[in-house]
Amino acid sequence: MKKILLIEDDLNLETALSEFITKNGFTIDWVHNLKNATERIKIAPDLILLDWNLPDGTGIDWLKNINQKSIPVIMLTARSEITDKVLGLELGCNDYVTKPFEPRELLARIRVQLRENNDAKNKSPIIETSGISLDSENYEVRFFDKLIELTKIEFNLLKLLIENPRKVFSRDALLEQVWKQRSVSTRTIDVHIGQLRQKIKADLFETLHAVGYRFVPEENRIEK
Repeated sequence: MKKILLIEDDLNLETALSEFITKNGFTIDWVHNLKNATERIKIAPDLILLDWNLPDGTGIDWLKNINQKSIPVIMLTARSEITDKVLGLELGCNDYVTKPFEPRELLARIRVQLRENNDAKNKSPIIETSGISLDSENYEVRFFDKLIELTKIEFNLLKLLIENPRKVFSRDALLEQVWKQRSVSTRTIDVHIGQLRQKIKADLFETLHAVGYRFVPEENRIEK
């Protein structure tokens, strides 16, 4: 049975969520502050539900300082501004749900994240192409043995592109598959592709004007 860690200081919400989620086949462990969350994460939950504002700090700051990259995180918060959503996704959340929300929608999002995480675990953790070595298990990327520091979004974007060499992704498709939503500005895609070009190698990431982006491996490159 999958284990969910709920980090939430609203007792009424915790009670309602715990009852609903348990009825739908999961076990749930609840903590009301970040100090206890740091201890409970050692039990290796399958997914984390994380509130933004907690009595001893913010969930976003906590997320930056823990080693949880292999655990899906869904942010639960009343903060609905696009800038907050982008920040949450940039700093490590896999999904972002604003309060109030429909429990059935949250349940569906939980199942999607657990399914995707399970699929990822069943694949070979290391992809190698064009001098890039991407290790999904340890969230590490190396370019010709040099360790490259990437944000979680940059890592997931690179992974999607190199798993699908020469496939063209529109900006909307990238928003759906990497950011899990379309409410983020498409300009965000351009910025992240630019970061990958700077950190790895520019001509591996090709722009197709008015269409989107694709990864072109060195071994498949056609010289013009």
